[in-house]
Amino acid sequence: MECKNCGNVANESYCPICAQSTKVDRINLKGLLNELSDSIFQVNRGFLFTIKQLFTRPGHSIREYLEGKRRNHFKPIAFLFMLSTIYFLLSRYVDFDTILGYFTEGASAAVTDLSKESVDYEKSNRIVATLNWLADNYAYATLLFLPMYSLASYVSFMGLKFNYLEHVALNAYLSGQQTILYIVFFTLLIFIDVYYLEVLPILISMGYTFWVFRQFFIGLSLSSVVLRTILTYILYFIFTFGFIVVFLLVRRLF
Repeated sequence: MECKNCGNVANESYCPICAQSTKVDRINLKGLLNELSDSIFQVNRGFLFTIKQLFTRPGHSIREYLEGKRRNHFKPIAFLFMLSTIYFLLSRYVDFDTILGYFTEGASAAVTDLSKESVDYEKSNRIVATLNWLADNYAYATLLFLPMYSLASYVSFMGLKFNYLEHVALNAYLSGQQTILYIVFFTLLIFIDVYYLEVLPILISMGYTFWVFRQFFIGLSLSSVVLRTILTYILYFIFTFGFIVVFLLVRRLF
């Protein structure tokens, strides 16, 4: 049996060269659920290696991970959860809002203004409370939104060989690395009070998304990747809005 990580021919359960298991399946639900406990209770190897790969050859390295080269990589869900937690704790330590915090603050203000016109204070309070919960639980919120963003990218790039759960792994790495970009600009804001530094990381992270998709989906033309990436963001906002509406309806019922 050929080791999917290093290509060595191995006749045992683990490759004698790189020590990766010779039984490497496609990403599945059981493996992703196991990662949730990994991200909370243990730190896996390969954290710095994964960051380096995602800065130099992101799409290629993620595709290789899905194809079986997993020995040196930090697991995707754990990667996203750890970086989101670090970002949130740093923002609280220096009393700065996260990217999600800026969004929810603006959305909460808009909802409050609309409620003054309709005098539906109870409904607006529920919406504001939900937005505040998302802002105050950034790491969990990123995991909560991950399935919706992955569904958006899966639909946008439908017809290619990657299944939905593989899109979840792809976007966990993508979102985790974007969080590093947020941390960098967040640190700059502490020393440089320039308003456009609050918007720049969002634009750069969107550009990073295109770069990752461009490398990851081999064979697609440049224009196809651009259009599908834009569609991914559009669908993501639609799915997120729908999720919040359903969440509020369920909360109201129970």
